[in-house]
Amino acid sequence: MEQLEHWIHLVELPDRQTISVTSGTVIEKVSVVRIAAGSSLDLPFRMKEAKNCLLRICEVIPDHRKGMDYSYTVYINQERVHVRDVHDSGGGPYLSAFVCLDGYPPSNVYTLKIEVFEGEIYLSDLVLLYDFRKHADDCRLWERQMDFGLLIPMNRPEIKTETMKTFEAAGRIDCFAPRVMFENPFMYNKSCKEEALSEESAMELFQSAYDFFADARFPLEMRFRVDWSGTPTRRKDPDGIPFSDVKYQMITYSETDPVDDPEVKALFENCEDERVREMYLALSEEQKNCLGNAVSRWGGLPWLCMNQEAYKRLVKNEYLRVMKYYSRFRDRKRARNEGSLLKPDFGTGHEMIYITNDARQRKNLLSDFNPAAIKASGYQLVLGKRLTEENRQWLYATMCDFIDFLGRCAYESLERERIIIHDQGVSWPEAMMRHRIRTEAYAYPLYPIQCETYPLIETGITPFTLPGGQWYNCDVYRWLKKQREFGVIANPNLECSGIGVERPGAFLNPPAGYISDYRAQMRMGYAMGCEYIIHYNWHRTEKFDFNQAVSGLAGCFEKYTSAVLEEFSGEAEFTVDEEYSFINFIILDASDRETAARGLNIEILEGSRTCGFRHVPARVTDGQGSRGSEPGHIEDPGECIYFNDFIQLYPGHTYVLRITSPEGKTAAFRLVRIGADLSEERRRSQFIGNARMAEALIRRVREETLCSDVFALQELTGAEQLAREGRFTEAYKTATKADALRFPVRYAVSCRKDTPYRVEPFGFTVSCSREALAEFSVVAYVPGQYVKIRKEGSTPGIEFATEFKEMEIMIENEVLLSIASLS
Repeated sequence: MEQLEHWIHLVELPDRQTISVTSGTVIEKVSVVRIAAGSSLDLPFRMKEAKNCLLRICEVIPDHRKGMDYSYTVYINQERVHVRDVHDSGGGPYLSAFVCLDGYPPSNVYTLKIEVFEGEIYLSDLVLLYDFRKHADDCRLWERQMDFGLLIPMNRPEIKTETMKTFEAAGRIDCFAPRVMFENPFMYNKSCKEEALSEESAMELFQSAYDFFADARFPLEMRFRVDWSGTPTRRKDPDGIPFSDVKYQMITYSETDPVDDPEVKALFENCEDERVREMYLALSEEQKNCLGNAVSRWGGLPWLCMNQEAYKRLVKNEYLRVMKYYSRFRDRKRARNEGSLLKPDFGTGHEMIYITNDARQRKNLLSDFNPAAIKASGYQLVLGKRLTEENRQWLYATMCDFIDFLGRCAYESLERERIIIHDQGVSWPEAMMRHRIRTEAYAYPLYPIQCETYPLIETGITPFTLPGGQWYNCDVYRWLKKQREFGVIANPNLECSGIGVERPGAFLNPPAGYISDYRAQMRMGYAMGCEYIIHYNWHRTEKFDFNQAVSGLAGCFEKYTSAVLEEFSGEAEFTVDEEYSFINFIILDASDRETAARGLNIEILEGSRTCGFRHVPARVTDGQGSRGSEPGHIEDPGECIYFNDFIQLYPGHTYVLRITSPEGKTAAFRLVRIGADLSEERRRSQFIGNARMAEALIRRVREETLCSDVFALQELTGAEQLAREGRFTEAYKTATKADALRFPVRYAVSCRKDTPYRVEPFGFTVSCSREALAEFSVVAYVPGQYVKIRKEGSTPGIEFATEFKEMEIMIENEVLLSIASLS
């Protein structure tokens, strides 16, 4: 295989400084170079290869620059090649811009100039990516298919037929792969909601979900709900108070919609915290009537306070207990060669949001004013007073902290996957579920801050999770560009029940959505590298045929034309359809290739603002044109030219396409087609996400690896080298293998009677006197001396051996083997 260490090249940046940036609960120090307005950065660089070469510009938005504008222009040898005109919309501190460098002769020294016109910019890296498409495909840096997922309600046997029809519709789009998802309320037993879920009941629950579509061989994800149906309403705290009690609920406040709520009044009147009680007693009777408990408008379920420690203890304890059951179920399926259907993904299972629209349909609700929240705020939340900016920031930070808490609970409770040994050899886990935990944050700038630069999707960024967000239209694109910088994204909860047929009067839960929005956001999610989209309530779409909406994506999903301009001369106006509002290329008529070969400047404008730009240098043509990047479905494609960026245009807005020669002269063409190749942007998105995931995983495993983990350290060194070479998928798998080799190293062997199986890399064998599943862990190892093994499970007759017969029984379930000759 071709050595790839040179396909990624960092351009050295001078005069760096270190800044701190924050997103969710992630705080990182970043080395950057700052370029102020009116200044420029001039750097020499050499290109070794120009075919499909990209320059990735890694922008960093410091906390003090959040929400501010900036613009800059990129020049190669004093020729303008890219224009960036950005209004920062929050959602994260990182953003990538790309510059296409096709057509420049290799082996020359070029001058790169970045000139800032407005604001100031901070750059962490400039990265040259040579022959990007080839290496992205060869190194599996991207997955072409996106999982089209359906939440399956197991209480409906007839859902199987509906599911098969929907997957048949989705199967017409070859970019989609099927996935089914089952939700499990894990904090109580469904047969008796006052009791905890027992191991026996848990295993039955997991097996029934596994069996539901086993014959269809649909990949399966298990999710464990903390809210909605997973709310532990009948479970009780140590004092015998059920968690549905008003003590544990969010308390809302509305000056416009008062309500007489005796339970809330009693909560404050009997509050043990003296300061909170005094604060309440000082209110007027009208103000007291502004307080009410939080019961969800949908389902009538109580919505619980994030600051109640007893509730958080229950969540953590149940995670630790039930996830052990699921880890055991998962590993036993893998050991019996039945685990291929189980997706190694995990969701936090909580739509973390403050209730602002409750079952009573009170308006202008503020929350949370539970006494526990008031106390946790340091009494900054004051009953009877409007929320200050500090209050809103505290409430927002509390959301971040609670999602972080859920992520940590999941990470700490999910056991590492076992190494599986079978007749064919060893199966190493390619991914650990504990490293693939995704959050479920709403994407939009809702309460408590309700400001564009504080979208709730950013609350889902934590040290132990991957970015997951709920969105339903393309407004979220500006934030998804930031989210992908933290790993490959996903939409774990796309609500479908309210999608309407046409725009007038259609309604989506929560805001508004239409079939065109649905299709457009599916395309957008694909382009942004989305790994999967899970559809909720897809079987309850009363206003339209969901399968028909899905089928409508076929034929023009991955590549499409947005606008066609005939007899083009210099510039022309155009608009785009709602479903095809993203563009990243133009196609010139085949007869115009010679004109294109003389060099072009291509620009998309809205008023005076540059939305997209591409400089195409002059080059020699053989009359065939550049055909390597042309979208496959368009007949007689002619000359396909990609823009630097994936450009979002807005339906109903008027845009101008301007094409000139490098000297500024008008360029005329018989036909110009404007459109999008989503796979091109998906490559970029997954490259960004995979690079971050590999680097973060290597860093995490390195932090958790001890000097005694000799085999894990060897694999980590290999993972770091692969990452330096840009082989991020391989680096991720190798780091996962290193994680599996940290002590205790966990194994499962599906033994045939009296057949010895060699346990690598420790060099001993395991066998059983009958056909059985052997589960054990290597807990200690001293090279050339001994290996210490702990038996797990209840299978009798398991024996361990080396070529030495020495064995010392340490305690009932542990053995010590001599491996002196294996040094």
